[in-house]
Amino acid sequence: MKTTKIINHSLEADWQILQWFNPRFYNDFLVEAVVLPDVCPAGIIPNGTMAVVKKDWLSSFAFREAIGDIGCAMSHGVIVNFNLDLLPTAWNHLYRKLKGLNKTILGSGNHFIDACINQNNELVILVHVGSRMTSPEKKEFNYNYDYQNYLNRAFENHAEIWDCIQEILGDYKDLIVLPHDTVIHDGGFMVLRKGVTHSPVNAPILIASSFDDVITLGKANQGITEIGCSMSHGTGRCRSRGEAKEVEIDQKSLRQRIIIPDELDDKSWRLESPIHYRRSEDILQKIDSFIQVTDQLLPIAFMGGF
Repeated sequence: MKTTKIINHSLEADWQILQWFNPRFYNDFLVEAVVLPDVCPAGIIPNGTMAVVKKDWLSSFAFREAIGDIGCAMSHGVIVNFNLDLLPTAWNHLYRKLKGLNKTILGSGNHFIDACINQNNELVILVHVGSRMTSPEKKEFNYNYDYQNYLNRAFENHAEIWDCIQEILGDYKDLIVLPHDTVIHDGGFMVLRKGVTHSPVNAPILIASSFDDVITLGKANQGITEIGCSMSHGTGRCRSRGEAKEVEIDQKSLRQRIIIPDELDDKSWRLESPIHYRRSEDILQKIDSFIQVTDQLLPIAFMGGF
């Protein structure tokens, strides 16, 4: 679909996408939007959207209604010369190390750490975390004064986690950090990227999925300019967390296939089980003209929800 305002590159119907935009925001402030395959409802604009908006939207809506986790990003790096036989024990140690910092490490929602194998049979760690804004911080947030501070805090959170990864798993290389909840100014407009990365031509791309599916690495090709130099950061949920509560999950079977910390309670990640997410193969068919796939990662370990 291409309406006067929305280009829909998702798997969802046009009418469904329109329902996920706040009507007043859509009518009064939205100039144009690109909706990508990881789209799902979240606030006044859906997750998985690049939106060009009039700057005065903040006179009518709180910033948190559009973007709630400033600077949220995926980071990934290769662990140098790691013996995979040691991973089950090391994964438990890493969980305890992070848990021992005595604060929320990953934050709410689908934030996680995966250990994966790439096509060169190397161990790749993938971290998904943001600025960990509290509810009071979101209420008191002033875009003009606070945005950059929270963006910096998100990068600091990634750095802190990678320090722990290095301590437990060893040295890493080729670290890349790709934010997907950001704002930039473009003349008299603001460009909101909610759940999508800013991905100019040749920029690195990562499209995460559940921990029981492949994760795609690539780079943006020339076609990316057609969708505002923006790209999905993941496959997105196919079921809301409310709906997920009603679904029975065989978590014991998942633990047999995927390394999950022994002390990580099943309740903490039940709503993030793979069945609640779209599959990579379905998403890639919608965006294959915009990216060049360079690698695919196979998850072998997961932790999240703490």
